[in-house]
Amino acid sequence: MDIEQGIITYLVSKSVAGGRVYPLILPQNAVLPSVVMQRVSSVPDYVHEGASGLELGRFQFTAWAENYAAAKATATAVIAALSGYKGLMGTVEVGASFIANQIDQKDPESRLCAVITDARIWSNA
Repeated sequence: MDIEQGIITYLVSKSVAGGRVYPLILPQNAVLPSVVMQRVSSVPDYVHEGASGLELGRFQFTAWAENYAAAKATATAVIAALSGYKGLMGTVEVGASFIANQIDQKDPESRLCAVITDARIWSNA
């Protein structure tokens, strides 16, 4: 299992957004609120002998909802699940998870509200 699927499995197990957590794209006609997750960057860790097997990934979680209050509540659930977490996400061992940033936005076309949360996650994936 890769880290992306591990994160999704973990967030679904925590009932974040009622288990509606998707990779990269919000499905058309998705039930809201929902969360879309994407990898923003990855930095492999090295020691003198070479790669350590650890990786620091930066992931973005966009909580989509019909109104700001629901988007904010969903983002708060993402933060509660990820902030300071250490343990398994699916079958992937996570050494640490930290919240790095948060941004509010409204999509002008769909008129949906979003709260975007960035997290840095150390893993062995």
